[in-house]
Amino acid sequence: PEVFCPVCNTRHENDFARRYGILDDREACIEFISATNQALREMAGDVRKLEVEIRSADRLIEEVQAALAEKQGEVSLGDVIKSEGQRAASELFQSQIDELDEKTGRLAGRSSDIAKEQKALKDPARREAIENYHAKKIGGFLRELDVLNYDHDALTKINGRIVETGSDQPRAVLAYDLALLHTINEYGNSFTAPMIIDSPNQQDQDEVNVAAMIKLIVENIPDGGQTILGSVGLHGIDPGNGMVIEFTEKLSVLQADEFDAVNDRMIPLIQKAI
Repeated sequence: PEVFCPVCNTRHENDFARRYGILDDREACIEFISATNQALREMAGDVRKLEVEIRSADRLIEEVQAALAEKQGEVSLGDVIKSEGQRAASELFQSQIDELDEKTGRLAGRSSDIAKEQKALKDPARREAIENYHAKKIGGFLRELDVLNYDHDALTKINGRIVETGSDQPRAVLAYDLALLHTINEYGNSFTAPMIIDSPNQQDQDEVNVAAMIKLIVENIPDGGQTILGSVGLHGIDPGNGMVIEFTEKLSVLQADEFDAVNDRMIPLIQKAI
């Protein structure tokens, strides 16, 4: 036999199997309804708890607002808080202004000291002493290098011009550079870098002149200074306390086996410079 369903407008078999299936669906629906009702009851309880908390928060807000609006004489608590915030901000700004004033004062004092130092450096008597020292040094060096025919006024000035030509020119340049180095070392107050001279034998110097140039370089290293001389040979001149490094590897100056040691020494210095 068949059963007509007025909902879906369909006829269904009405055997025992289908009846038991309907009973199973009925039990499942009952369990679902029961579980849903239980969840609704729990949610309703949570809502009631939240409503209590909201009412409590509303009362607290009202109390705070009332406290802020409460007058003590002519001033409310809100006015006091606002005034206190402004006072704290004012004290902070004043502290920063005082700190800047202190820094400005220190810089102004340092600027004044520097101005005095500059004035002392520009003193005519000091300038004359420096120029005389430089002229004396270069004159002695030129004689040792057998450079006799030169323009005294042009070459002995600190900003002098070297107009010599031929084999005299390299010797005049060396005399000028050494004299300038000694003058800086004598009257300067800053760090002096090493002097590097590469191949002094220029313009076909004879053996006597080359030896005289190397001897002048070796014997006139300023106190506390350092000179690095690159030359094919020393031409019989004793380097004294100087260190002689001979390069034996063709087309190479740096040694690969010394890289790590040198790198470990140089990296901290390079990082400080950066």
